Amino acid sequence: MNLFLVAQNYHPFVGGVETHVRQVAWALSARHEVSVAAVNFSANRLPARVAMLHNSVLAPAHHDHRDGPVAIHALNPSPLERVRLAPIAIRVLPGLTRLAGYFALERFGFPWYRSVYLPRLRKRMRGVEVVHSLAGGYLGWTALSAARRAGIPFVCTPFVHPRQW
Repeated sequence: MNLFLVAQNYHPFVGGVETHVRQVAWALSARHEVSVAAVNFSANRLPARVAMLHNSVLAPAHHDHRDGPVAIHALNPSPLERVRLAPIAIRVLPGLTRLAGYFALERFGFPWYRSVYLPRLRKRMRGVEVVHSLAGGYLGWTALSAARRAGIPFVCTPFVHPRQW
């Protein structure tokens, strides 16, 4: 079976979810063809105010590669796609969250994000039999949309960290 895992971050990024994704991918690869798509592969070194852009507009460049038996697809945006993602940056303007509301800004940014990442995911999903998203937010929603459009079964594993609702 050809399995496609979607994660916000992947090794060498260090974290619990990322370690779990890597372990799942390697374990499944013993019996299946497995690939992973991720946006980010490095620690976030941005100032706290703009840190949320590390996984979209300001995602560090990376390349497709293999992690042992697993094919890794880097979803980082091209320079032109970063320009297309620029409206997402409105979310980091001081005071705007209080004024407009977190969820309103999140809804505003999603179409911009989806316009860049949906084609990338759909291209990499060719020949895939199951999509397993271990990403939430924009990337998880976009993976669901891509899988639905391709008629591929979709599985989601949600993660919640302490002090998150």
